[in-house]
Amino acid sequence: MIMFRKRDSLGVVLGLLSLVAQADSETVVEGTSASIEQLTHLAQGYLNNSQFSLGLGVQQATLTLGRTAARAQMTDNGTLTLLVSADSRGHPLWQEPLQRHGQVNLAWDWTATGNWMGLHRQLMNQADVGSNIGTSVQGGFVAAGIRLNLGMGPLYSNSNIFWRYALAFGPGVMRYQGHSLFEGSAASSTPVAVGGRWLLTDYVENRWELVMDRWELLLNAQYLQGQSQGLRASYMVVGLGAAYRFNW
Repeated sequence: MIMFRKRDSLGVVLGLLSLVAQADSETVVEGTSASIEQLTHLAQGYLNNSQFSLGLGVQQATLTLGRTAARAQMTDNGTLTLLVSADSRGHPLWQEPLQRHGQVNLAWDWTATGNWMGLHRQLMNQADVGSNIGTSVQGGFVAAGIRLNLGMGPLYSNSNIFWRYALAFGPGVMRYQGHSLFEGSAASSTPVAVGGRWLLTDYVENRWELVMDRWELLLNAQYLQGQSQGLRASYMVVGLGAAYRFNW
């Protein structure tokens, strides 16, 4: 049998208490660090990674082809459209904490997007609704540029819900082919063939988003315009959609 004196017993108890206190202290520190890290992730997580977004939206596209005193406008009257974009890592420019929680911040990143066009209706006497008169233009575009993001959130404490407005601008490339009718004082109802034309364009996008973790509910307006061989072309897409963000 092993016997302990009182002094030895007191030393053992004090040693055990010291180990317990040290373990509790480390747990508290680790818990505090984890909480701070989580809040930081909630506040700026959507800026910390490059992202690829894929979604669906109801979009209306309108292509306007113009020349001296004449123009043609084709539209799709709104269709279900695939939404695709790739965005670089965000770079914060300015941030201001809100009174209760969260922050307002301004950041920039690089973005790229693209889509196809299938326009089978022509705008005749109405501003938005096209008529099926046998004309058709198909094609697509790709664009890339710098984007400014103004965000606010999280909207609720310990949530990952943000409001964000984004303005993107840069170069684009558009290709279209088909036939339309030019109408105007210089050319009345003149059929014009558009044969596989590539066009360098300016690209602008306005985007309003409600970001919920990796999901985005968005209202977007894309606009491309350019000119080649005396023919001016502009392409506008406006609509609502939802997308899921993949970090990469």
